[in-house]
Amino acid sequence: MISINKLDANEKAIFLDIACFCIKEDKTYADYMWCSSGYSPHSAIDVLLLMSLIKIDEHNSFWMHDEVRDLGRYIVMAENFEDAEKRRWVQIDENTQVILRSKEEKGAIRALSLDISHDFTPEEITYLPKLRFLGGENLNFLGDFKNDSPNMRWLSWRLCPPDFLATNLHLGNLVVLNISMSNITDDWGGWRQTKVLFEVVYD
Repeated sequence: MISINKLDANEKAIFLDIACFCIKEDKTYADYMWCSSGYSPHSAIDVLLLMSLIKIDEHNSFWMHDEVRDLGRYIVMAENFEDAEKRRWVQIDENTQVILRSKEEKGAIRALSLDISHDFTPEEITYLPKLRFLGGENLNFLGDFKNDSPNMRWLSWRLCPPDFLATNLHLGNLVVLNISMSNITDDWGGWRQTKVLFEVVYD
């Protein structure tokens, strides 16, 4: 904790992102998200490496000791122990999925990691105006998304369905779209609505 308290605001924000949802993720993809969101990742990463808070493995992916990871996630949880909607990162499972159904704006949330399958509605996305990262498997978007999601930078959409059922899903500021493990083709409907500026990850 002494080391973390020495970090400046930019370094701490990047440290918490890594602890919460970037472990085992390629550093390049995270760099795209941070740079497009106004952060300065390169100097911050150098500091975190120097302080041994993170490592970058031979696959260019982030690694963090379990205890350091847990400390970072505890710091995020401590932002509001009672109300997860007021934290910057939330992990959604069967016990916390009620957060997605809440009809209140969740302006604190910057990242969502889902451990369950979920069909996002336009209303649910509207209540997440600051969301930068959305990750999970077997997710879908259903309905007419009439409003932009200007802060969405990274969509980790593994096992996305071949049938794209959303309309007007404007993700013009997206810089990383991870559709790995997905059985989609070149005429997948999502290509017309997701304008990815830098990187598409698929296999």
